[in-house]
Amino acid sequence: MLQHLLANAVREAVVMNGTTVNAHIEHANGAEGLSADRQQRLLRGETMAQFADIAYWAGHFPTVALALTRYVTSWHPALGALHDPGARSPLDRPPRSSMR
Repeated sequence: MLQHLLANAVREAVVMNGTTVNAHIEHANGAEGLSADRQQRLLRGETMAQFADIAYWAGHFPTVALALTRYVTSWHPALGALHDPGARSPLDRPPRSSMR
């Protein structure tokens, strides 16, 4: 699911910037693992995404970072409060009373 979300978010971000994945990769200055062919396979789900891929795309497009962050924080109820500042998180605990 994470790779599917990454692929969709990348495609949307690239289109919003008026370019293509191939054109964007050409400007990556030959960074290792960022060949246009590999990235196309990754975005089609034929090649497994690695952390470096997620970091690259999230670092270049804030909308990709936001989409991935929202998805990952949905995995645990305590992290859901990150999206709603008024929500009470299970991580919020009352102060400990003094020991007797």
